[in-house]
Amino acid sequence: MVRDARVSWGEAGLDAQMPVAVQQYIHATDSHQAALAAAERALFVAMMSAALHDSRVKTAAGFITAPPFQDEPPAEVIRDNLIIGDAHWVAERIIREVREIKPSHYNCFFQFGDMPIADARRSLEKFGQQVIPLLEKELGSVTVNYAAA
Repeated sequence: MVRDARVSWGEAGLDAQMPVAVQQYIHATDSHQAALAAAERALFVAMMSAALHDSRVKTAAGFITAPPFQDEPPAEVIRDNLIIGDAHWVAERIIREVREIKPSHYNCFFQFGDMPIADARRSLEKFGQQVIPLLEKELGSVTVNYAAA
């Protein structure tokens, strides 16, 4: 996406190397089941967002019932496309993105959809204890700013 944007910016006469920030769902876990649950929660957010833009979608008592996407991918595909997995996988994916995109900021969402706060906390703790040291080993010092939504 960033590669295509940079081409378009250059064609429009803009600075193709202007700063880009990244926002990512992150879920660090050693549990296969927790990884798939996180992927399903990310899919839920995408379905709800799409439903809000679809005039055919109805609400009942303030709740949206979002239909599944046509050709909806399984949770395993979503997990693999997002940054969901063990500490080494999460670090590897972030390092790859940082090296390719060179973002000015990298914003991580640890709680999304209806994820229980305890699950998000475990992921955030694993990120701080295991992922950040791996990132710093490859990328140098990482500045972390924690903000509550």
